Amino acid sequence: MYYSPWLVSNISVTKSDSPDPVAQGMLLTYTLNWSMGANWATWDGTTVGTTTVPVPSGLTFGNVILKDTLPSQVTYISCTAGGVYSSGVVTWDLGTYIPGKSGFVNVNVNVNLYAPDSVITNNAEIFYDTLKITDAEDTTIQEGAGGVYNFFDSRTDVYILLNIGSSRWRVIIPSRNYDTGWMSFSRYTSLSNRFWGEYTDARYHFIIDFTYPNRYHIIFNDRLTRISIKIAN
Repeated sequence: MYYSPWLVSNISVTKSDSPDPVAQGMLLTYTLNWSMGANWATWDGTTVGTTTVPVPSGLTFGNVILKDTLPSQVTYISCTAGGVYSSGVVTWDLGTYIPGKSGFVNVNVNVNLYAPDSVITNNAEIFYDTLKITDAEDTTIQEGAGGVYNFFDSRTDVYILLNIGSSRWRVIIPSRNYDTGWMSFSRYTSLSNRFWGEYTDARYHFIIDFTYPNRYHIIFNDRLTRISIKIAN
């Protein structure tokens, strides 16, 4: 005789992101909150329901697995709690099902420099035995989010990032594996629709004059590598 719905171990996962919206080239963090319920859940093969029936102590359970599938528009950096990354998926073995146990994990990614303005979706899954629970989080990629702008010169494969919010700049040349990292301006002026900034040290000289939304003049020199860039629009 078959019964439906039946009682199953109760698992859940919920996702969140920060920041949202996020600009190209910026760090994006996903947080996955997971739990192993203290009460049984009902399941008819498609829908999970709740009950007030506690899971008895002394029962033997198997392991719970958590997975996070990253969208193609981001690049994996790191994760917490011993997750293992492979081919766009981060996996955690959460250990034996323990009724009432809960926790969270973080995944840090970079939004790809070439990603277009769009909405991307990250999918999380938590498994126990034959039961799988999913949750998804949408993130808006938008140039200018958080005051971050991305200037690209196709002739030299150069990406120049400007963070008006924190008055920083960054030069990246993917084809040469070149990245200055984020640098703070020595001097800058920020108005409602215009930003001017300059940075100078023994190695770098960087000047940008940017008028929102698409007028800019940028000069960059790296004395060590002899990289010299001049772009304007």
